[in-house]
Amino acid sequence: MKPIINVLSIMSLFSITACEMKDFDSEDRFKERVGQEATQQQAVEKQTRESLVKDMEADLSIRQRAYQAMKGSYEGFFEDQDNKYRITAEFVPTVLPFNPESRVRTPDELQEDLNNLAFNVKISIRDLKTQSLLVSCSEKSIKLSLTDGTLSWLSESESCSNTFAIRMQNQEAPLDESIRSQKAKDTVKALMQGEKHKVTLDFKMRPSASEQIFATQLKRIEL
Repeated sequence: MKPIINVLSIMSLFSITACEMKDFDSEDRFKERVGQEATQQQAVEKQTRESLVKDMEADLSIRQRAYQAMKGSYEGFFEDQDNKYRITAEFVPTVLPFNPESRVRTPDELQEDLNNLAFNVKISIRDLKTQSLLVSCSEKSIKLSLTDGTLSWLSESESCSNTFAIRMQNQEAPLDESIRSQKAKDTVKALMQGEKHKVTLDFKMRPSASEQIFATQLKRIEL
């Protein structure tokens, strides 16, 4: 009986060993599959992130076209019964253009620029007869409407309490007020599409203590 028992023992040992090897193979294949799935997931996430960054860079670039076309210094004039006044306006974008080829930015960086893109604005009005400075207003982070080409804000500081309205135009804009609003929309749309226009601005100001509205057109100061 001993030989039979020994044979059975050996067969059992081989059976156990084979099962253990099979288990090891299954575990290795499982780890390999998990690793492959993780690599594939990482590749998908990378592709999604790159696509998002590309779209955000394109969106920011389109917005920057309008801001860069409008930035700079402008002047205009208006008169009342006694005097003539000179208005100067300066528009400085809060976000500088960026070359995407220099490095790849993160979505968070791009979102911050999209949120912060605006104008810092300075408005001055001087009496040309006396050369006295009547109005000096500085305002930060004024958003340009990329739908209708306008900026509007209320300044409530002690030195400047006025409501301002600026509307983008081009030099070929007609004088007919009834269609200037549409022209402003057309101008900002054309700029965002990459067309080149010399921008002029419709300017309106109403002092908080008055119902009178001062209006004129501002033209770029060529340096």
